[in-house]
Amino acid sequence: MDWGIRALGVIYLLAGLALVRQAWLNWRLERACRRLFAASISERAADGIQAAAALLVTAAGASLVVLSPAAVIVFLACWAVQASYLLWAARWLRPSLPMATRGRRLSIDAFAGFTVVTALVLCLPAIGLLN
Repeated sequence: MDWGIRALGVIYLLAGLALVRQAWLNWRLERACRRLFAASISERAADGIQAAAALLVTAAGASLVVLSPAAVIVFLACWAVQASYLLWAARWLRPSLPMATRGRRLSIDAFAGFTVVTALVLCLPAIGLLN
């Protein structure tokens, strides 16, 4: 069973690295296009929160790969950041385009999946898989 948990950690590690790369590319693109258009404060805040969440997803995956007890704390922190972002974005960063609305729906679906995995990680110390 520990190899299945480690595989799940690898998936989150790779997903986190992809998210970090995307956050970096977004930052570079906004910096390059600063003269053409200015990002709103809400958009810049969203970028910062998403970058923090990307780093936490990466850390969560890495901690699960090595079966670290810290995985519980990292997954809970990541869950809290994602939940806070989705609640904040529902109020302050509403999607205006159909493609953005679809992206928000996919983000909520991914958060639901992350919630299930977080619940699983919370159970791992009880069954002795996180040392």
